[in-house]
Amino acid sequence: MKSRIIILLFLFIYGCGNENIPAGGNINPFENFRYPFSDNINWFYKYNNIIHNIRPDSIRQYITTDTIKGTGISIWSGDTTINGVTGKIFRSEHNEPNHSHSTIELFVQTDSGLISTYSGNTGRSFGPFSANLGNKFLFNGNIYESLNEIITETNISQAYTAIKYPVNIGDEWFLQRLSGNFNFYKKYIDVVNLSVPAGTFECIKIKKIVKNDSGVENNNYEYYDYLSVKGILKRDYNLKNIGFLNSQGEVIGYFDIKEEIEVNLISGF
Repeated sequence: MKSRIIILLFLFIYGCGNENIPAGGNINPFENFRYPFSDNINWFYKYNNIIHNIRPDSIRQYITTDTIKGTGISIWSGDTTINGVTGKIFRSEHNEPNHSHSTIELFVQTDSGLISTYSGNTGRSFGPFSANLGNKFLFNGNIYESLNEIITETNISQAYTAIKYPVNIGDEWFLQRLSGNFNFYKKYIDVVNLSVPAGTFECIKIKKIVKNDSGVENNNYEYYDYLSVKGILKRDYNLKNIGFLNSQGEVIGYFDIKEEIEVNLISGF
């Protein structure tokens, strides 16, 4: 039976920048920036997800290559205290045909950055993947029972700095240690003008990086956020060389997963 594999990245909200200022100008739009942190700001977005670069063709019988399309909304929805920390709730609802998923995070605004102190998936049984029917996968040297486990591993699940203040091109900071000898970092790499359905903005392009303990970057993981004064505008995500294991635990093929998220509409400012 063919396994239908669906992947959806959670829309974490980080921020930067000033809109409609040409890149390369003399004005620094990110000086003294703080992420907008007001209740009832809404981000409406769309996403496309696809499994691609499947090899060899013989494993296509287990994997669907249909493009998964969906929509979602994220909102700041008030203050609360979780695990002794008081912060602002960031809630997301994701929808696609016959599938839905919701998440919450708790953020705290500080002088050094926007900090996420809690992340919870409120719809585990309706999570971002359909059942894999016993298939197993190999990624970064670890074996996973489902692609859900891979994305849980590669998303941040503990307190982390979503945006480091001040915002300076070239700055890099530590996010989280993964299993094995891998670590997550983020880096401000460029200022770009970007057009999405919500409008045209000047953004900082942020790269999420996976490195081993020797500082060598893992090129199987590609992840970029495009962030503006009104929040996240776009996310590109690509996991490469995911191994598909047979019942004997042998790798019989590989595939990649990519996803693009774009904001359609922003309200509440």
